[in-house]
Amino acid sequence: MLRVLLSMLLLALGLAICACGPGGDGPVPGDDDDSSGGDGFITVHGGVEIITVGEYRPAGDIRIYEDGGSGAETYTETEEGDWYLQLPADQQQAMVRGARDDLTEVSFFLDLRWQRDRVDHLVLFNPFVADERDAFFVEEFGFPFDPQRGLLHVGAVSRTQGTEFAGATVEMGLDYEASFAVDDELGPATTTDTQGILAFLNVEVGETEIIVRDPQGQLCVGVNPVPVEAGITSHVVYECP
Repeated sequence: MLRVLLSMLLLALGLAICACGPGGDGPVPGDDDDSSGGDGFITVHGGVEIITVGEYRPAGDIRIYEDGGSGAETYTETEEGDWYLQLPADQQQAMVRGARDDLTEVSFFLDLRWQRDRVDHLVLFNPFVADERDAFFVEEFGFPFDPQRGLLHVGAVSRTQGTEFAGATVEMGLDYEASFAVDDELGPATTTDTQGILAFLNVEVGETEIIVRDPQGQLCVGVNPVPVEAGITSHVVYECP
């Protein structure tokens, strides 16, 4: 059961920026649409899946907001955690956060310079139930979560091959306790597997330059430097050739 829940936690890292409202259709990878939501705004579409080892927790009424910048905010609309956030169309990046009193805080550092026209997956937050995270770490990894450190999920997508990009390597300048590639099973690694995601656990707090390369060694692009904060799960995605 814990293995399944952890896979849910790490599996669903992604991004969608769509030129649509709830229920609408957006462009697909390879389109050149500018993702404009009209009136100088783009719409970021996302969801929340709560990781719990106890009873199911509905994902409604979670505050989703931009930290700084325009100060835009919204709340998840349904118990499934759907949300839509409007940001200025000329903005280059955004730190979007999700918070509710019973959950651990999560953040997604978006690079709107390129992510605005790649729209085949959601900005999906996966917070823990706050009072269950410590037990989860001990049971699954054999060591406790360090509240003075953070968690970092680094995703890789490809402009030519799409999402779930395997074989990308990730380097960064902060110390961490363990890193895992996400696939049907988890295993220690610094190279993405078929889900295109690496999870770094108990990461030193601070800002770091993240270097992501595709299997041929070409640099992937995305925001830098990336902040890691105590007690928070941070997400960031890089686009590879």
